[in-house]
Amino acid sequence: MAPDAAPGATGAHEVVVLSPDHDRSFARLTAAQALEVVTVLRDRARYHADAGRRHVQALINYGRAAGASIAHPHAQLLALDIVPPGVLAAEARFEVADVLAADRDVAVGRGLVVSDGDTSAASAASAWCPWASPSPWLVRVAVPDAGPRFELATDEQVRALTAVLHEVLGAVAETLSDAPYNVVVQNGPTDSAARWSRWYVEVVPRVSAVAGFELGTGIFVNSASPDAAAEQLSVALQRAGRA
Repeated sequence: MAPDAAPGATGAHEVVVLSPDHDRSFARLTAAQALEVVTVLRDRARYHADAGRRHVQALINYGRAAGASIAHPHAQLLALDIVPPGVLAAEARFEVADVLAADRDVAVGRGLVVSDGDTSAASAASAWCPWASPSPWLVRVAVPDAGPRFELATDEQVRALTAVLHEVLGAVAETLSDAPYNVVVQNGPTDSAARWSRWYVEVVPRVSAVAGFELGTGIFVNSASPDAAAEQLSVALQRAGRA
């Protein structure tokens, strides 16, 4: 940040290059390379949290339509001295109930689970298409025993989640012809304890645009059935021998 940034707007910004290969997106990394990337993000997030930053955001913008301003595949980490309004709103929802668990329970009941990962692992990650999401093909990935903060995730939790995330992005690339996407780590504030239930990851393919109705009403139109999205992604995983 510039030294003359307004109070409360300060922080740190890091870029993590995924690979020397200019055409190797996260979905095309090896499993070991993908794990290294997420581990680096976790470790750098921990560094900034320990340095007193109030919120740490990890993300991947893949493709120009997803906001990537650099063509070479990369991840980003932003450590802020404020807690963003969207995070505060999510924290308030978590105070009322474990909305993530409820969301997954609905997905299980409606057959919207894309992958249950390695169920024999100590931390078994799962991926599902939420029944009500603001954009088409959105997928959530989480481990059940995660705490409120990504930067405090254990190596086992990072390993389990990365394996499923890597598979899901491969399925998204195959099903949607390598469409642009965002990967967003939904993370609690660094002072969060019981208020924020669990950190998790959202994969948001950018296959539609926010139009006038959404801008005027705050109501988002999802043109893709979550049932069809979950089924097609599951088929892509099976075809790749991953599910």
